[in-house]
Amino acid sequence: MTEEPLALAAAGISADDWQRTPISVKRLLMALAGEVAELKQRMAVLEEENRLLREQLAGNSQNSSRPPSTGKASATE
Repeated sequence: MTEEPLALAAAGISADDWQRTPISVKRLLMALAGEVAELKQRMAVLEEENRLLREQLAGNSQNSSRPPSTGKASATE
């Protein structure tokens, strides 16, 4: 844990600052960075799932292969 992680370098934390950082703080930062990465991955999956579900909701008997009995009722009915 003596090397400066790339994410910290990108955040502007110098190698010297990282070397002076207590091990407990380094561990916490690394754990939080891992959690952030996991959450970003999960968010990407959920965004794709949301996009697919919205596409399904947008489909109806007028603009998809769904039978008319599953489409929304029109204003004239």
